[in-house]
Amino acid sequence: MKNCEVHIKKYETEHRDQQPWFQDEMRFGTRSIAQRKWTAQGHRPSCEMKYGYKYRYLFQAIQPSTGKTFEMYLSNMDGPCFKTFINEFAKKHPNQTMIMDNAGCHHVEWEDGQKPNVKIEYLSPYSPDFNPQERMFQEIKKPLKGKIFDSVEQIEQEIDRKLRQFWAQPDSVKRLTAWDWII
Repeated sequence: MKNCEVHIKKYETEHRDQQPWFQDEMRFGTRSIAQRKWTAQGHRPSCEMKYGYKYRYLFQAIQPSTGKTFEMYLSNMDGPCFKTFINEFAKKHPNQTMIMDNAGCHHVEWEDGQKPNVKIEYLSPYSPDFNPQERMFQEIKKPLKGKIFDSVEQIEQEIDRKLRQFWAQPDSVKRLTAWDWII
């Protein structure tokens, strides 16, 4: 029993400042996002819609305990883009633990000596609700709903406005994502 206690104390001492990061991707594009509207009974709500096929992805990682975020816009949700994201994250935040879902692009092969200095843990299958990153994406998408965008660059500008609010107020990230079981 003493051996186990010593191991636990050693782990807690070595990892005292390390809180997990959570990662996911959000697709956005020129197709309008519909939202609910209140209307008088018997009246059908109407709104402009645009069907578009230009899109990109926001790759984002959050640290709920501190409110820190790290994000990149990338063209696809595939292995090379995921590697780019993880490598850039590791440069800024080495020796961290990243928790994510089991998306196919998250299971990439790293060449010898190319594996970044980040420990990757996976959530249980079919459990996206355990990832607080989903809550962040709900907030990021709010300003996009019901609007028409002609280009993905316009959407990125709108997302950037929302991200700047989070960067200026890390406590707002904590309020959204620092669930009891995480911190």
